Amino acid sequence: MKYEVEITRISYATLTFGVEASSEEEAKDLAMDMAYNTSFDEDTAEYEIDSCSESELTDEEWEDEYGA
Repeated sequence: MKYEVEITRISYATLTFGVEASSEEEAKDLAMDMAYNTSFDEDTAEYEIDSCSESELTDEEWEDEYGA
């Protein structure tokens, strides 16, 4: 039997930014701007199965979708 299993990957990474600002709010905004342009290395990742159901795809549709 063929099944379609949907999995969500949740990743966590932490990075500290040093910023000069005139207020805490400005410091947070500056750090957030910097974070958007930074590549984070994952510290941890979790995987969750969201759903699992018997596939209703034909063999041809299966090959088109999953290549196997």
